[in-house]
Amino acid sequence: MGARMIMYPVAGLLVPLIWYFLSRKSPYPHLIDIIFVLPFVVDSGGNALNLYNTAPNFDRFAHLFNWLALTTALGSAVSVLNLNRKIVFSLVLGFGAITHILWEIGEFAVMQMGASGLQLTYNDTIDDLILSLIGSIIGSVLVTTIFWKAKLIP
Repeated sequence: MGARMIMYPVAGLLVPLIWYFLSRKSPYPHLIDIIFVLPFVVDSGGNALNLYNTAPNFDRFAHLFNWLALTTALGSAVSVLNLNRKIVFSLVLGFGAITHILWEIGEFAVMQMGASGLQLTYNDTIDDLILSLIGSIIGSVLVTTIFWKAKLIP
């Protein structure tokens, strides 16, 4: 939880900082900011309310939803660069896969340092990888189909 207390507020500042330094002339991307921060709210709320231990399938929901949200936010931001849809799909899916692998490595490292309460197993890790990949695929498809013309960034 200590790492999350530091990393989540930093992550919440990413969209505002990127906008401030790269594109202040364009309107602020409120929707992308909200979508990007949602996974951190879901995870923090799930931990604060002990849902990971008390709600059967909350962990599954969190992995699928969180990577769906993260990939949708990134894909919506990247889609304004006028790249080919296949390239955007690949970038978004790759981002989802890499970030989730790094997440699982982080969980493993925390467990190896002696953190209690994680109850990580091989099955849990594989389940998390599958659900996060499904969320990333759905996010990639949404960005390159339904949201493609809508552009979440004005």
